[in-house]
Amino acid sequence: MKKAFTLAETLITLGIIGVVATLTLPNLMANYKNKVTVAKLQKVYNTLSNAVDYARSDDDREIRYSDGSNEGMLGWYDTVIRPHVKVTKTCVFETGCW
Repeated sequence: MKKAFTLAETLITLGIIGVVATLTLPNLMANYKNKVTVAKLQKVYNTLSNAVDYARSDDDREIRYSDGSNEGMLGWYDTVIRPHVKVTKTCVFETGCW
């Protein structure tokens, strides 16, 4: 009567588990990175959407958008959106500013 696994049986089992892990982990990591990116984008979208809603309720009027130029957009952002968003640092045309 056999009461334990042999060394060969244990090594074969570990080898099979290793092969399966090697085949599945890259897909799992890619899916995880995609989900993290989507979650971050949703958070940014929700934050900006809430800031626009707060700006609308503060001014009690429709928000006027800028003319599309960089200066106009920065002015619009500074006056309308920035008061409603927690900003740690504003980078304007600085190299290496992330």
